[in-house]
Amino acid sequence: MITKPTIKQEKKLLKKGYKYILCLDEAGRGSLAGPVFASGVLILWDKNITRNKIFKELLKLARDSKLLTPLQREKIYEVIKKADFIVYSVSKVGVSVIDRINIKNASEKAMESCVKKIEKKIKRKVDIIIADGDNIKNEFLNSKNCLKIVKADRYIFTCALSSIIAKVERDRYMEKLNKMFPRYNFAKNKGYGTKEHLKAIKKYGLSKVHRKSFLKNL
Repeated sequence: MITKPTIKQEKKLLKKGYKYILCLDEAGRGSLAGPVFASGVLILWDKNITRNKIFKELLKLARDSKLLTPLQREKIYEVIKKADFIVYSVSKVGVSVIDRINIKNASEKAMESCVKKIEKKIKRKVDIIIADGDNIKNEFLNSKNCLKIVKADRYIFTCALSSIIAKVERDRYMEKLNKMFPRYNFAKNKGYGTKEHLKAIKKYGLSKVHRKSFLKNL
């Protein structure tokens, strides 16, 4: 049974007086190649939003991005773009930084960048952040009012939207890399360690977009 995210958490925070609620998620953390992406989503809540046609459509369609097909994710992303009540940002951190500071720190660095972009767009500080995960070490994120919730993208509506955006943007980026490095078939594997991808690495070696710290023993 596919878990459907709800707005229970958002409603709970709104009742406590938090208005600007930013949800963060990342994509590509376990990949062997390419950047890690993060996305931040902030909904401009008002008393009539649940009657909004686009809002109702998104609430019906949204899921954790991992539970959706590529076509479903693309469709939802296009709906998100039409929503004037959504402010979102996307950031990426490349392989050289990932290899230098490790993937966890790189993921959180991408999230930090998303927060700063959102705050620049809304011209104020966010009231609270919901981040997918439970062990965030990033000083900037921890300096904020930051809730860490495991599998937030599976249960919390706004986090699900964030996961979709991050996944779609990263997949599109990996498809572009595929044109530069066709031997590895990034368009299909998105940089993850499939049998086909690992076989290509053994045959052709590592490209400049592979994460060397992930592949030391190959």
